[in-house]
Amino acid sequence: FTFLIAVTTLFFARFPASHANNNATDATRSAGFWHEFTAGWRYLVERPGLCGLFVVVLTASFALACVQVLFTPMILAAHDARTLGVLNTMGAAGMLLSGLLIAFRGRAGSARVLLACQAMMALCLLIIGLSQSLWWLGGMLFSTYAFSQWGSVAARTIWQSEVETTVRGRVFALLSASSAAIVPIAYLGAPMLAE
Repeated sequence: FTFLIAVTTLFFARFPASHANNNATDATRSAGFWHEFTAGWRYLVERPGLCGLFVVVLTASFALACVQVLFTPMILAAHDARTLGVLNTMGAAGMLLSGLLIAFRGRAGSARVLLACQAMMALCLLIIGLSQSLWWLGGMLFSTYAFSQWGSVAARTIWQSEVETTVRGRVFALLSASSAAIVPIAYLGAPMLAE
């Protein structure tokens, strides 16, 4: 049922007309992966604002992945698995509520919104361990994931509005690959950083 809802929304979505030259598209396809990768990287490096946004997004991904790997043993050391499930549900509720607010609000935000969300998420991550109270932990996890979601959408909005259509796929692929690659690095590095 949800698949039908998702497909139905595509009928009402407006897609911009592509002005790309077919010959240029064929040339880019045959250029290879590394050419595409370096083209996306060069585009980012030539624009300091987008390069800074790239660093902010990767830093947030790293911090959130560290929390995900360290939160479970922290909770299970003092509580049972059911409590961990309830706390994770509270975090997911924060993401859901944040997503609903964004959906009904309209435009996701700007660089100020992104930086405010990242700062609030960082504050929540810094103070989450101050108390072992379940209400405190649940509230901090709820807030962390809510600000993370809002910041993620704000960042995506900036990417979509600032990156030229002709290189958007390369830049988004670079961003997605980098964000995915940083998660296992955080999983491996989090225990060492925690000690």
